[in-house]
Amino acid sequence: MSSPHPVLEAWRLQGMAIVQQKAGDVDGALRAGQRALALLEQAYGPEHPDISINLTNIGLTLAESRRFQEALTYYRRAEEVGRKVGGPDHILVGLAVFNEAEALNGLGRYDEARATSERALAIWRRAGSRPLYEGSTLAVLGQSLLGMGRLSEAVSQLEQARTLLGDEPSTYQPEVRFVLARALWTSPDKRRRALALAREAEAGYQRLGATATASEVGAWLRTHHARPEVAAAP
Repeated sequence: MSSPHPVLEAWRLQGMAIVQQKAGDVDGALRAGQRALALLEQAYGPEHPDISINLTNIGLTLAESRRFQEALTYYRRAEEVGRKVGGPDHILVGLAVFNEAEALNGLGRYDEARATSERALAIWRRAGSRPLYEGSTLAVLGQSLLGMGRLSEAVSQLEQARTLLGDEPSTYQPEVRFVLARALWTSPDKRRRALALAREAEAGYQRLGATATASEVGAWLRTHHARPEVAAAP
């Protein structure tokens, strides 16, 4: 009992990584996550649900710093472990694949992100998962379609995402509104609605304490609000 059990210590380190990430200490969070991963592999071997979760969490830390290519590597490892321990439709696989799609969007690889989002959707639907999972994945799919220039499809998926997400207290609720605002902006007759959705997104991010993202939406609003075609719209 002179030293903590490796699994208990791994859980402590994972909790520390979350705290460090929220405090802006990304390097510290990554170090804690990597140490936790090594301890879990020591305790369980290379294949265990906790290892898949830890790999996904490291990916999320990297993605938060926009290190999407590195994040993608961890998500794919998490998917592989999840598939081995739970099968192709396990929730661990769905989570890893969903995060892969987000990272691919971050890299501007929209066609790959679209296909990966659709793979995550298929997992959620076969599993009968909560609307939150399907709605957040449709939001990511809508962003992929927007990036590909497939605007009408993007709007359709994003509208479905809004319905499914409802009032869920997650960042996907304001995110889907902001992506939808950007998609609608391409149609002059929908620009007033686009601005209204962007304002809702800004307020939603502010409520969640995501001040940096709220500032990005605010900057978009300031740029687009003064456009003469908005003032002239009926």
